[in-house]
Amino acid sequence: MGSIAFRRMSRYAGFIALGALVAAALLNQQGFLPRNFDGARDITHHRDVRPTDRVLQRARAIDGDSFRAEGDEVRLMGIDAPELRQTCRDELRRSWPCGRKAREHLQSLLSPGTVECRTNLRDRYGRTLARCSSPGIADIGGEMVRAGYAVDFMNGGYRSAEAEARKAKHGIWSGEFEMPAEYRQLHPRTAQR
Repeated sequence: MGSIAFRRMSRYAGFIALGALVAAALLNQQGFLPRNFDGARDITHHRDVRPTDRVLQRARAIDGDSFRAEGDEVRLMGIDAPELRQTCRDELRRSWPCGRKAREHLQSLLSPGTVECRTNLRDRYGRTLARCSSPGIADIGGEMVRAGYAVDFMNGGYRSAEAEARKAKHGIWSGEFEMPAEYRQLHPRTAQR
């Protein structure tokens, strides 16, 4: 009798665990769980703090998905750009500095003046994770992906922008490239700034 009860409890525990996994996936898909860019341990969500809007002056691109302004380093949420020293190949298989070009393009989007960012997240490196805009550009991350200088990262909400860039063969989609995350794994020293 005891072993039958144990088997029933084990079966119910499996259903409960499966239900919890499905619920977590649905919550994440609906945007109720924070999206993570470098693994679950890499993100700090300040649950007691509401998302805040920050206006930043004199923003300078560090690479294609992060910039520095007023002493703070900001990582654009939902995108991943080629590493600064990363190279790509064009349609004729010629090498070109896609990492530097991504940084230059981000700088051109930051240059019009102030940058407004909405966030309450930080990653394990202490960088602010944010969605940002600048004068005339509603979503800087989306523009980076649409121009072909970044990819949608961890279901960051830019799949359609990435599809547009891929179809038009913009930027990195003009030829061959390694996904930035793969490049970092294969070239850990070169990927560093």
